[in-house]
Order: sequence, then structure tokens, then C-alpha cells
Amino acid sequence: MKPNVLCVTGGMGAGKSLALELLNDWGWPIYPADDRAKWLVAQSVEMQTKLVDAFGSDALDAHGQPNGAVLSSLAFANQDAWNTLNGIIHPSVQQDFAQWLTEEPQCRALWVARESALLFEVDASPACTVVLLITASEETRKKRIASRQPERSAADLYRRMAFQWSDERKIAQLRASDLQLTNDGTVTDFTNELSDKILSLTCGSRNIRLSK
Repeated sequence: MKPNVLCVTGGMGAGKSLALELLNDWGWPIYPADDRAKWLVAQSVEMQTKLVDAFGSDALDAHGQPNGAVLSSLAFANQDAWNTLNGIIHPSVQQDFAQWLTEEPQCRALWVARESALLFEVDASPACTVVLLITASEETRKKRIASRQPERSAADLYRRMAFQWSDERKIAQLRASDLQLTNDGTVTDFTNELSDKILSLTCGSRNIRLSK
């Protein structure tokens, strides 16, 4: 039997990274999709070729890694470019995640967590046993991003945020078994609320359809 998958999603600056750090501290196997995507590109000549064909040679750095600054300016320029980028990256990440689930130690876990920043945007939610949607006000998110990445311009931030669904649209997609957590308060508040939800989730696992 495969592990149950908790997909952690939310807008930029909402608190996904903090949630995944806490879950890791609590012993959950974590699939870091962003890091794995970069590793997959570095290992795949096919993906590198597709990125260069779509966005030019500057799309990759000297080590074959995605050049974030260049891809940000090109892939987030319009919807077609954004769709092209996701069409190159997302299928390989999906395959890698499926393989990851079969490996130790996560293959023996009842639950695993997957980072899924664009879960709804790429229609990946059906693969999740439960979705954890983390929301925060736009003002809070912008302040967190500015503090974490002061080098990022406001224009670049707004451009990236425009390609993500609104919280309201994401909430409308949640199923009865999914979870939603607002993160506008302190780290302590968020930690306590997440702990309560995870405890309820794991204790109620018998009532959730397990992945086959």
C-alpha cells in the first residue's frame, strides 16, 4: 500500500516552507518539489534542451541548473511562456515523485508530505490524499517575501503572484477532507494550529480513503 500524500500548497510567502520544516521535525518524509525539479534538470539532457529551445541558452547556468533570474523574466512574461515552462518541468517531477514513494523510508510511512506550490494551477490535486492549503493576506505575504528576498523587485514579485490562483479560487477547489490554515499571526500560533490539524488528520486516518 502506498503512503497517503499530504500536498502542502499556498501562495508565495504564505508559509509552505515553514509547514514543511515543522512536518520534517515531526518525522514526516518530505518531497521537496522545487529542489527535485532543479536536480532533475541538471541530470536530464532532454529537459535542458527543451529549456534552451524554449527560452534560450541563458535559461541554464554553467552547471545545467535552471537560471532562476532569466526564467523568471522570460517564463513569467506571459501565460504561454509559463505554460511552456510547466510543461517541461511538471511531468518529470510527477514521475520522480512516484518513484520516490517506492523508496525507503517513505515507502513504509503512513503519511508523507509533498511541496506543491502550483497544485491547483497544474491540476495535480487528484493525486493528493489530503490537500493542506495555507493562506495569508497579500500584505503579509509581500512583507515576508521582501524580508526573505530583498533583492527581488516589486515588479517581479507582482508578476509571479499574478500567475498563481487567488486564495478564494483555491478554497473553492477544496474537498471535504482537505485542510485550510490561515497564517497571518505568529510562528507560535501557526505551529500550534498546524499541530492540531496534523494530529486530527493522523488520528482520523481510518476515516480517510487510503491510497491504493
